[in-house]
Amino acid sequence: MTGWNETEVTRYVAGRKASPVDDRVVETLRKRSRILELGCGPGLVAGRLMPDLMVCSDISPGFLSFARVNAPASTQICADPLLLPFADAVFEAVLAMAVLHHIEPDLMP
Repeated sequence: MTGWNETEVTRYVAGRKASPVDDRVVETLRKRSRILELGCGPGLVAGRLMPDLMVCSDISPGFLSFARVNAPASTQICADPLLLPFADAVFEAVLAMAVLHHIEPDLMP
């Protein structure tokens, strides 16, 4: 799996706006204390959540610079979503918005 280049990241961020789906996700996860967001992009949803532990993960390093600004209380990690360095049951919730279609079926376990 490969990430997006800087041009693709910039284009996505310029067009990414808050949506009713974002609002619903925030409402659903607002009481969770440990959340991992796969494919966090610019961190717009993560920045609205206030868990004790918020980890923003993306395979594209360019997105993480935006996530640091939009979700400053989070920890950012550049990683392939299929190869994350976390033990089982670390998180109460895992969020993956607009990510799964980027994972090639032959790579899934």
